[in-house]
Amino acid sequence: MNYLLQTQGILFDLDGVIADTRVVLKETWTKWCNRNAIDIEKIREVSHGKRPFDTISIVAPHLNTLEQVKILSEIENSICHRLTRLNGIMELLNSIPDIKWGVCTSSTRECAVSKLQHAIGYKPYCLVCSEDVEHGKPNPEAYIKAAGILKINPANLIVFEDSKAGIESAKTAGCKVIGVSAASNKSLLIDADYVIHDFTDIRVVNITDKKATINLRGNSITLL
Repeated sequence: MNYLLQTQGILFDLDGVIADTRVVLKETWTKWCNRNAIDIEKIREVSHGKRPFDTISIVAPHLNTLEQVKILSEIENSICHRLTRLNGIMELLNSIPDIKWGVCTSSTRECAVSKLQHAIGYKPYCLVCSEDVEHGKPNPEAYIKAAGILKINPANLIVFEDSKAGIESAKTAGCKVIGVSAASNKSLLIDADYVIHDFTDIRVVNITDKKATINLRGNSITLL
């Protein structure tokens, strides 16, 4: 069955969507936990899709959160070159006009820029990071802010996400959500409107001044 989805722009999460950062995040949090005598299982229970600030506030309220976020970012930056780019993402990004897409991530700006440089080689026109919002995912603030930067109504945006918190954030903002399972667990994506494995064979085609069509594994998304 083919589906026709209309949208004016596309927003991507970073970790687990543009790049597979599981190895990086696991080592980062393990080092941080060992340093602070924190059980790594506590991190696994609450961290997926959420800002480091929010995760640390939950698992280690006795620590200086801002100071610990800085330390965590330093650890992550030192090993972020070990990430891998998701299949097909570069081809998809290259086919979308710059002013029509952006990244909305729970990473700090420093880490997000580093990861994007390693994954795709540049920072996009629209980039919303953890410091840019008062409330992190699953709150919709991040996606609402990104929509404002693109000057597009959230209802006219498609979001690619890999986490339960991210999907809730995007849907509450009013966006259509496509879950990406390559670096995630499909069970976490049940609230997404559609689910794909990765970006293999997904392309934007038939671009004009007013619209383009994204072929999504036989399904079509029209970029107006």
